[in-house]
Amino acid sequence: MKKTLVVLVLTMLIVSAFASDVMRPTKRGEARYANATGIVREGTRLVPEYSFITEPTSLTTTYYDYQPGSYNGFPIRVQPASAGGVYIAFHSREVAGGTRRAFYSYVNSEGTVVNTSTIGNEDIHEGYLGIDIDPVSADPMVAWHANVDTSTPDLEDVFTYDLYHLMGGPGLWKTPFEIINESVPSTFADDEFIWPYTFIGASPVAGKRRVYVYANNSVGHGPEGNPSENVMIAYADFDENDLAAQSELSWSYNQIEELNNWNQSIPEWIRPSLSLAVSETDGTLCFMGYDTNDRLIAFVNTNYGEGAWDFYHTDPLSNNVVPNPQNLDGSYVFDLAAGETLFFAPIHAHHMNTTMVDGATYQIGTMGLQVNNEDGSYYPYYIFPKAYKFDLTTHEFTFVDLDIAGDFPADGEPMIPWDLNADGAVDEYDDEGNVIIHMGWPIYFHDNDTAFHENGFRIAKNEENGWLVAMWQDGLKNKLAQAGDPNWADYAEVPEIAIAVSGDNGITWSEVALLNSIDTPELAGMIPEYVYPSETIEDLGEQHGKVQLFFLDDNSFGSSIQGFGETNGGTLMYASIDIDFGPFDDVPGNPVAPVTASLNQNYPNPFNPTTNISYELQQAQPVVLQVYNTKGQLVKTLVNETQTEGVHNVVWNGDDNSGNSVSSGVYFYKMKSSTFESARKMILMK
Repeated sequence: MKKTLVVLVLTMLIVSAFASDVMRPTKRGEARYANATGIVREGTRLVPEYSFITEPTSLTTTYYDYQPGSYNGFPIRVQPASAGGVYIAFHSREVAGGTRRAFYSYVNSEGTVVNTSTIGNEDIHEGYLGIDIDPVSADPMVAWHANVDTSTPDLEDVFTYDLYHLMGGPGLWKTPFEIINESVPSTFADDEFIWPYTFIGASPVAGKRRVYVYANNSVGHGPEGNPSENVMIAYADFDENDLAAQSELSWSYNQIEELNNWNQSIPEWIRPSLSLAVSETDGTLCFMGYDTNDRLIAFVNTNYGEGAWDFYHTDPLSNNVVPNPQNLDGSYVFDLAAGETLFFAPIHAHHMNTTMVDGATYQIGTMGLQVNNEDGSYYPYYIFPKAYKFDLTTHEFTFVDLDIAGDFPADGEPMIPWDLNADGAVDEYDDEGNVIIHMGWPIYFHDNDTAFHENGFRIAKNEENGWLVAMWQDGLKNKLAQAGDPNWADYAEVPEIAIAVSGDNGITWSEVALLNSIDTPELAGMIPEYVYPSETIEDLGEQHGKVQLFFLDDNSFGSSIQGFGETNGGTLMYASIDIDFGPFDDVPGNPVAPVTASLNQNYPNPFNPTTNISYELQQAQPVVLQVYNTKGQLVKTLVNETQTEGVHNVVWNGDDNSGNSVSSGVYFYKMKSSTFESARKMILMK
């Protein structure tokens, strides 16, 4: 059922000051609307089916109701099959007014929580934990920041590990020790590297693994002191003997020159939003994300974190102008000043993780409708999740529209929420002649000013099966309820957990399943916030996968740390779900179909009068390549024959099958072979 919204003029986003270990936002301006009608979309794709394996189970209470599993890591990690359990690392303030401490929980292979405790013994301010598990010993390694040196307010990063392999169970933690503090050389004496994350990968030393801990600088050194989190990377090699000896390991350090320059506004201030993926089989590391220049970015190192990092980026997405739609009376929907344009670019998606699969890194993020002015205005009802991919060989960035997908989710252009069929025209008007726009708000909390803090986007994998799970928290219904829409009044304090799945390593995605306290019996009476999945999707057989979950069941909707909700605490929870990947697998029992062809974007695009279309065949096969107009009518058949393996190039001269020149506009070219089918959009501009 379609719902309507009276679109509000939204206030200026205010930069707020919080505790030193809470990230500071980048300023954004107000959004401006003329008449339009917003609707909550109804999906058309298949929704994934799931069931709870372990229903939500209490770990401990907390009175620190904000990002309990940190910002950009995986707080919940699955041990190798030899051990079979789950470690969760988090921060918690167990009593009101108490100290925020570093905790862990252990869940055994039956899904029973057998231990929850602080990791260290000192009652000091601790938080923002990063954890990974050694694939050989099954021992977890954890880092967090803490005020170890209480003579100053500066935070240090400490590290420890649990000797599971010696005990056959959890609880024998080495005394935490500092690994990143003021004694580690960096550019400025006041640098403070906090929010540490932990990853374990291959080592260049035979028989060992390498553990990486990276932390972000909370101090900016440009003329205006704006935040720009350059990183400090610590790494050490280890084996079981090092762990059994309770060694503090031998740590080395590295930084990324480009990020250091941005932190100093050299040549300009740029703020990155990044998370790390580490290969388990070779020396590849990749930071992936976006920056304040509206680019998708990646930093790659193939030498186990040592030496220089290569930097890759797209052109600014803000260069791709989105036409301002018009209502039937000729008025424009968006109130733009002279020289202002609309564009889609990442926004409010910097709390995310990155995973590495089959020579590429994957990440879940967003694109939001924005304005190219100095205030950085954005339209908060029009933010949509995307699945991003960075190819580690070709260094190409691609993305797929997740929710809403539109008719061409993988065409390399963001879905336009009033033009889902991508024909360049408004799809639908309401009874008063106003443009109908599909809405999106993939942030659990309705308030625009806190969207910087309250977002979270996660991705999990099973590389062998080609399974991916995208997870975030959706707040659109909550936002509409808070705006006074009576149709969604029941959602005034109800966040939703959104789950989308892929059975082919992110080529195609499902519709979104939404879990909430109204429709999901296992969540009845709960306020689930800050939902983190495990990175690993466990194969249960018969095309079913298990995803472990960690989240906060808040006692009062919204984070009191961010100025919303009561300071009455909540409960940190564990759960696990079974997802049926069967409907999304290409081939039963072998879900990743072989890549037999690929279709590239035409160049140039837009074009006049000719453009080049290239594609590659991995094997000889019959190929049909045709051009269609926006009405779905065939314009020109470019290829219809069996072709050999390799790269093929075809030129279209902008004519139809009769040799007549076609008019300016949007066209689609579709390639179909015996094993492959794909379509892309192009624009003829005379």
